[in-house]
Amino acid sequence: MSAKKAPTREAAKRKSTANNEDSNIKSHKAEKKVRPCSKTSCPATAPICFARSSQLCCGNGYTSRWYHITAGEHFCNECFEHFYRSYKDGYDIYMSWKRLWTQYGNTDHSIRSYMVDQVLPYWVECNLCHKWRSVFRETDISPKFLKSYVCTKVLKHQSQAEACEAPEDFRVEMTKEVYLWPIHISCNQYLKNSIYAPYVRDFVLDSVGISPSDTSVHKYPDGVFEVRPYMQPFQYDDPIALALPPDQLSDEELLYFPEFHGIYLRYYLIIRNTILVLWCLDVKSYVTLDRVMTYINLRGLSRIWLTLHVQRLLLFLTLKGYINSGVASLPKDVSFIQGLAEEQKHPVIIIGGGIAGLSAARQLTNLGVKVKVLEAGSQIGGRAVDRNSSFPTQSYLVVGCQNNPLVVMCKQLDIPIMELGDSCPLLTDSGEVIDDKTDRRMQFHFEAMLDINKQLCKDLEKDTSLMDRFTHLHTQFKDESGINFDKMEEHLLQFHMSNLEYACGSSLDAVSALHWDQNEDMPQFQGPPVMLQGDMKAVLDRLAEGIDVCNDCKVTGVDYSGKDILVSAGSEEFTASKVIVSVPLSILKAGSIQFTPALPDYKTSSLGIGHVEKVLLKFESPFWKDRVKTSNMFGCVQTGFSFRGMFDVFYDISNKEEYMLSTFISGKAIETLRQKSDKEVADMCVECLKNMFKDASFPTAFYVSRWYSTADIGMAYSFIPVNAGANAFNNMQEDVQEKIYFAGEATHSQFPQTLTGAYMSGVREAEKIYRALVDVT
Repeated sequence: MSAKKAPTREAAKRKSTANNEDSNIKSHKAEKKVRPCSKTSCPATAPICFARSSQLCCGNGYTSRWYHITAGEHFCNECFEHFYRSYKDGYDIYMSWKRLWTQYGNTDHSIRSYMVDQVLPYWVECNLCHKWRSVFRETDISPKFLKSYVCTKVLKHQSQAEACEAPEDFRVEMTKEVYLWPIHISCNQYLKNSIYAPYVRDFVLDSVGISPSDTSVHKYPDGVFEVRPYMQPFQYDDPIALALPPDQLSDEELLYFPEFHGIYLRYYLIIRNTILVLWCLDVKSYVTLDRVMTYINLRGLSRIWLTLHVQRLLLFLTLKGYINSGVASLPKDVSFIQGLAEEQKHPVIIIGGGIAGLSAARQLTNLGVKVKVLEAGSQIGGRAVDRNSSFPTQSYLVVGCQNNPLVVMCKQLDIPIMELGDSCPLLTDSGEVIDDKTDRRMQFHFEAMLDINKQLCKDLEKDTSLMDRFTHLHTQFKDESGINFDKMEEHLLQFHMSNLEYACGSSLDAVSALHWDQNEDMPQFQGPPVMLQGDMKAVLDRLAEGIDVCNDCKVTGVDYSGKDILVSAGSEEFTASKVIVSVPLSILKAGSIQFTPALPDYKTSSLGIGHVEKVLLKFESPFWKDRVKTSNMFGCVQTGFSFRGMFDVFYDISNKEEYMLSTFISGKAIETLRQKSDKEVADMCVECLKNMFKDASFPTAFYVSRWYSTADIGMAYSFIPVNAGANAFNNMQEDVQEKIYFAGEATHSQFPQTLTGAYMSGVREAEKIYRALVDVT
């Protein structure tokens, strides 16, 4: 019996096993086997291989290992093996790429980096429906392609309406988690066809966000060069004003964008460097999101994520004055400008229609803030305009033309500028030409004395005048060295001191030896000095275009004791949400505006009122050309005057139709000017010219500025007096109770005593007010 039952039991067992196998097969068909991404916190439970490089690629199926790029981008182990194994077809392709990468870059050159650089698909935005679509990785993503892309370029067999109605890939929404998306980024991504490549040829490409495999950037010649004159977006060896290092964040950027470190740094550099160069290439047009994204040729979903940060950087760089400055045309819809946190009941009132007030007004207006400018005079411009002058130019000298906003505005309005160069022949007031050797020796001595003063100031606390300090050091040098200077050499020293008095705006007897050069260690504008040959009024009028300006509106009182600010101007009264005071320092010191409550004392005691005046002369012929040749300026070393500051340097400001010279009066010579009529001053100037050039003629026209006596001006620019302290300019720029703000050259420690400083101070105060009114995220 038992022998017969055994086979039956065996048969039953085998039958049961067969049934289970059939069941497993059906279950396998019903439930596809998948492997989630093994990276911690990655949300991809069923990744999709973007590479599709191997014939064995799993697609969206099972693989023994997923390689993570971002939360929405992975490649399978089969595609990895395709490039990794030497017997596979992809190995030689990968090795060729690796050799190029190591030649021009110094970052990771793994299979993962290769996939990101060469295989990851591009994502582009439809210009009609604004949905993001993935395109074939072989597609040439050029600015032309991006500007014209529509959904039918991918969904070719559908109508335009049907293609745009197709749903967006679910992974697109993941990229819009601005702070969550980068957590899942596993390696660097780099830019192709970079527009800023010509500026950074002296840098390792991947250190500035450019793909080392991009051969298109290798066509440029070696060495850094400028694509456009007068614009330099990047700092190299020396710091440059309104320029940034192309391979790292500046200290100021780190304050606003601390999250961009490690592998995220390259993303920031890609955006910021592209923005800066786009501005340099065309200062007449606003840099917008659309313009920037046209030139960010980056593979992968992270290109979508970058758009969120492009907006942030555009706003930051605009507020700081790096881009979109001056009188650039404002587009109708600027997406990166955020709306006000609440409706603005009252405008920001700007007291003073000079270049500081107008730059603040222009910037705030562009940012969507309502403003009103109250100007005491009959016309805007302040010290930037020569009132009642018939000359076609104000003869403004700009020291350092690269990135300088005054030069930028001239370029925007096609106003001519003239480079002055380094040549400045020196003649005595008797016509003798001073040899270069003597000139260079005395200039070196003069600068050496100033350098010694700078070193001494590091250990000194007690202040004295710069004149006393220089005289002491000069005498000490002669006593210790035994070197005697002849009369001409002493006259040359006086010439250089006179130039310094012009720069300081005061006699050196009143200037602080400790702090006169307090901005020397701050980044300055580089490049040759230039002369603005056109009419500054054109610049000022354009700044004021579309802005509510009230001329002949002299402000006499500002009451900021309540929630709203009351501004009195004669019989009129205005209500303001904020006030920017951009009047000359002399007006504040004179108490012409009554503040309630009173301003802190340091607002009127920190700085001194400087005086410099200008003389313009027009002639029938350029009689000076034969002796000074191609130089655009020449100096007059005075031996006949008992004081410095009269007509030391002449600038040739001629245009094609008229021959003109300009010169300046500074220091103690200002007292002589006050005692003379304009005709007498012009005669003194012509006498000086006749002594240097025997065939000098009388001018057909002349103009003498008298800022010291002009109503509502009263000065040229400020200076740091003895015992003023190191924070004199910073004290002037501090706002009062976040209600009263201050602009003007006297409030800008980096660029004091200049029109540039006045302009930049207006931009600075506009940023403060914008951030106060807007919830900037």
